[in-house]
Amino acid sequence: MSALFTREPGSRCDEITTNRTLELRQLPFMDHLLVPDRPTSYVDQRGYRNISSTWLYSAAIQLTLNGSQPFWSRDGWSFLPVDLSELNGPLKGSSTRQGRVTSYDEDRSSYSSTNVSLTTPSIRGRVDCTPLTSQDIGKDSPWFDEIDLSNSSVWDTSRNDPYIRIGYQLRKRPWRTSLLAYSIRPRCCENRTMEGHQGKSAIGYWSIELARYNSSWPRNFTAKWIYADARTEFYASPEWDELVLTEIPKIQALNCKPVIETSTADVIVDGNTGTVHSFRILDQPVPAKSPWSDDIQDRGRMNPNDRRHNFTNRSVYRFSY
Repeated sequence: MSALFTREPGSRCDEITTNRTLELRQLPFMDHLLVPDRPTSYVDQRGYRNISSTWLYSAAIQLTLNGSQPFWSRDGWSFLPVDLSELNGPLKGSSTRQGRVTSYDEDRSSYSSTNVSLTTPSIRGRVDCTPLTSQDIGKDSPWFDEIDLSNSSVWDTSRNDPYIRIGYQLRKRPWRTSLLAYSIRPRCCENRTMEGHQGKSAIGYWSIELARYNSSWPRNFTAKWIYADARTEFYASPEWDELVLTEIPKIQALNCKPVIETSTADVIVDGNTGTVHSFRILDQPVPAKSPWSDDIQDRGRMNPNDRRHNFTNRSVYRFSY
């Protein structure tokens, strides 16, 4: 009789009930500070510089090094996780179609490998970018100024190269944004790996669109790449050195609009690891504006005697972002 039976992996499909304990946020995030004068730095540190939690690091690794995608995410979409802990035990039948399970290990009465198909909310962030035209970044554009390096009232002609009489300086605020993250002029650097002092300078930066051009949130940002022959040992009168371009710079720039949008998706996910095998977006994605409507808004001071937060005798600043 033993020759009539074999033991090998099998597959079984059934429907179970799962618990949904999370939902997409619908309101701006509320927070507080004991030091009320720099909420922007606090948000920057908390949201973007914390290596253990920020998505910026993992996104850069994924894009540049073909790293693995986060759990419950695929191709830029993130799917609202569902509690699938029930799948670690025996199958529990239910008439509610929340998940479909396959690969049941009858020997262990548990699921050694599970694929779950479910319908769940999804969200993604993307940027919609448009190249700036030659009119915006050409020779007569506001990105740089032509300067007379022989003008001794502005430049220290006794120290500067006398053979370079015309140069170019990048403006602090070209077009509708700042050149760097803040409205300052770049003061270095050129590549000195070449022979002599002449070298190339490359500036790659993105900066947010100035509020006077766009008051809505999220505001557009400008990504830019500037390349030219440059010198850093040009001295303005009386004392500091400046970055001077010795040719008209080559400029490429994109005006980008951040878009955060949601939809409903059918997802097939590994019930043990959260790895998404495939998905299908069911609805036309719509912008999710409400949760990100506040650009660090002042919500006033909190009660310093509120025992829930242990802020006794401290000045507490409340804000939303």
